Amino acid sequence: MAAAAAELVGPGRTVALGASDQAAVVARCLLAVPGLTVVTNSLPAAGLLREAARERRAAPAVFLTGGTPTPSGALVGVLAEETIRSLHVDLVILGAHGVTASEGVTAVGPAEARTDRAFIASARRTAVVADRTAWGVLGPADVAAAQEIDCFVTDDALPAAARAALESAVGELVVVRVAR
Repeated sequence: MAAAAAELVGPGRTVALGASDQAAVVARCLLAVPGLTVVTNSLPAAGLLREAARERRAAPAVFLTGGTPTPSGALVGVLAEETIRSLHVDLVILGAHGVTASEGVTAVGPAEARTDRAFIASARRTAVVADRTAWGVLGPADVAAAQEIDCFVTDDALPAAARAALESAVGELVVVRVAR
């Protein structure tokens, strides 16, 4: 799924990565994209990109948002939100704690949701990467209605009813075959 998300990013673009379990995996896939600038509030993703910069000359430029770190390594809070709102990015790639047909994408908490919403506001396009385990989970904080998502990347184990709901709501549904 991370590779499919990275394929949405063209050379020379500015992409934002939200802080999710998928962020570092997507960041690794982005290393092959030339001339890329990455904005992130994910300490693990930034660390991976920084290490790549030490090892190669063609690593992406990386901007951290600043903010207060959560136990999972997400930078959140007013500083992160204000920094993100001051930027313009071509694409934001977010994870999701939960996704439902009625509530859309939800986050694990209000601080994470506010940061994700700031990313969406600063981006021309929004992509969400979430596997079948996020479907039907309602997190405590709203991030975005499904109709606000330009591209939703998921795995082929997503139930048919969920797939149909997403196909009718999001701009594009990318279903990735996963090894079992």
